Amino acid sequence: MQTTTSLFQKGKKIFTTFYHILPYLLLFEFIYKALSLFIFVPIGKELITMMMDINGDTVLFNYSMLKLILSLPGIAAIILIFLCSTLLIYLEFSILIIRIYKEYTQTYTNFQDTLRDALTSFSCLTNKGILGFFVYAVLLLPFIHIGFINSLIPTVHIPYFVTGELLRRSYGSILLNSISILLFLLYCLLLFVLPIMVLKQNRFLSSCKCSIQLWRKMKLPFALFLFGLIFVWAVLFFSGIIPTDFSTLMEENLLKTICTIFFSPSALAKLLLAIVVWGIQTILMLLFLCILINTLLSLDPSLSFDTMFPSSVHQALEKTQTNIHGIGIRVYNYFSPLFPKIVKLKKKLLLLSPILVTVMLVLMYLYAQKPPVIHKPISIGHRCSDLGVENTLDSLQGAIDSGADYAEIDIQLTSEGIPVIHHDANLQRLAGTNQAVSDLSLAELKQLELRQGEMTSSIATLQEMMDYCGNNIKLLIELKASSGQKEALVDTVLETIQENKFANKCILMSLDYELVELIRKKNPDLNVGYCLFGNLGNIDVRALIELNVDFLVIEEGVVTSDFIANCKRAWLPVYVWTVDDLNKMNKYLEMGINGIISDKPYVTKEALAPYTQGHDSDSYYFE
Repeated sequence: MQTTTSLFQKGKKIFTTFYHILPYLLLFEFIYKALSLFIFVPIGKELITMMMDINGDTVLFNYSMLKLILSLPGIAAIILIFLCSTLLIYLEFSILIIRIYKEYTQTYTNFQDTLRDALTSFSCLTNKGILGFFVYAVLLLPFIHIGFINSLIPTVHIPYFVTGELLRRSYGSILLNSISILLFLLYCLLLFVLPIMVLKQNRFLSSCKCSIQLWRKMKLPFALFLFGLIFVWAVLFFSGIIPTDFSTLMEENLLKTICTIFFSPSALAKLLLAIVVWGIQTILMLLFLCILINTLLSLDPSLSFDTMFPSSVHQALEKTQTNIHGIGIRVYNYFSPLFPKIVKLKKKLLLLSPILVTVMLVLMYLYAQKPPVIHKPISIGHRCSDLGVENTLDSLQGAIDSGADYAEIDIQLTSEGIPVIHHDANLQRLAGTNQAVSDLSLAELKQLELRQGEMTSSIATLQEMMDYCGNNIKLLIELKASSGQKEALVDTVLETIQENKFANKCILMSLDYELVELIRKKNPDLNVGYCLFGNLGNIDVRALIELNVDFLVIEEGVVTSDFIANCKRAWLPVYVWTVDDLNKMNKYLEMGINGIISDKPYVTKEALAPYTQGHDSDSYYFE
């Protein structure tokens, strides 16, 4: 009976605290989110631009991007961004935790004192602790995405082209699941790290040890309650009950976004839904923090948050406040002579206001219009399809049966220079032999059995693929070559295309821009594209045109409304890889993607059917 009464009193205390802090911290989170979107993130992008300017670059793709990141300016920019993001995330959580603690202990004064206390607690980030906290707060917490949702980097995902490749291996699923479970267990063990760092001002490693010790002290009902909260969060936000992806709302800039929402009822409805979802998530996060702090104080009654901030911090804050006040006065004094003139113009402005409003609305409407999609969206089977061993005639038949427009295949050369279809340079994954494709003859390759799950097949040549296609499907040919084979590969593939009169039935691409340029040089009439897994810099229309390609194939992480809008202006079709989820397909189609590359072209067919029915020929520049 006493235990029940104690639990009831603690629950009442938690909800009383939550009730009092909710309006203030909800407003704070809204302001901090706006600052992150419109100030902190743009400053980070500007730092990257400065890094590239130092190196003499304006835009970089793929391996050139990785090379710059590993250069001296790149490392310096990464360290600076790492420090800034870590401090900003810590500042946000420290203000939330201190405000909740002071309300819980009834010692709250005002926001200025909370800010001072938060800045004082930065001392726990000194020395090696900041690196550990970066991994924890910027990588682990956004990856788990439960309970602690910061405004700057709310979520982190492993790119699908990494997880997708792992899942193609026999051990891939077990490995990914094991990593996810281990990271989740680590998240649970370190659940109290942030409150401990802020309230006890312990360094990161010390806070980790304290968090683990708290779990040992915790009684089973408390532990079950915390796991119950985590489970409820996962059900709400990971099962699809509450939508969480609103990336299609953001246009290329804030003004474009405002204009689009103003004239689009569906966009306005989506914005309102996004605000509601953000509100629910933030409210649950604040409740989660209230429960964590209550649990921490229950398990460690001696905890006392005493702030002795240095006089230098106090003086800096006072000076900043004085400077801001002084700037405000100077701005007011500068514009004050105009106020009487504005009053005199008031009547004239009132008479002209209907005309001005009409002109403004017309301009907003015109600016909100989206250009048509370059051509009707197409379906491309990634490595043909998953209805057979990848890159084989069986999977090609699967792509045909699924109604795909193109089958994407990977080309390599045998030891005697014959183009064959295989993705990996090594045969270990599919054939079980640790040999390179380029080291074996066609006869030797034909003797190998390819196995993927329960399916078996054999390696096909480019010639066999072309013969099998007939008029049923076209090919998206990706060229892969080592540095010594590039010209030989291009010459052989182009010769095979010419011999089979296949130029109108295929398009070519590569991740290697040198190969793209080589194809363009040797046969300017072929459709050639560049495959991107990453980019840095200002991707404007001019940079896209200078690539001198006919289309782009981009990894999911590269897809943004801004990027797609610039591609439309540059008359570049954009295809996204590798997308197997129906909801993601619908999202990318809504953003204006021209094609979807998927292991499951039969799912792409489901996405394209309603889309094409809802868009007539006027929706595209070309059919």
